[in-house]
Amino acid sequence: MGIYLGFSFLWLLGLFKRNYLRMAIVTNIIFMIGLSTGRILSFFLDGRPTFGYQFGTFAELFLGCYGIWVLTNKNTNFAKK
Repeated sequence: MGIYLGFSFLWLLGLFKRNYLRMAIVTNIIFMIGLSTGRILSFFLDGRPTFGYQFGTFAELFLGCYGIWVLTNKNTNFAKK
């Protein structure tokens, strides 16, 4: 539980302090893609889960991919030029 609270604090800090925003986005990408990868692996090992579990997997994968898009989009300040 502590790791979830710690990451949540970092993500909130990124919302309010510009210096932490890039770090918050990168950790969010790693966190969400890691969770969704574990759930997808569970699909294959444990069988088809409930709708809520499937929706959570899709949402985590979406958030991870969205974070990648934000970092690589040329219209944001995060993209390397």
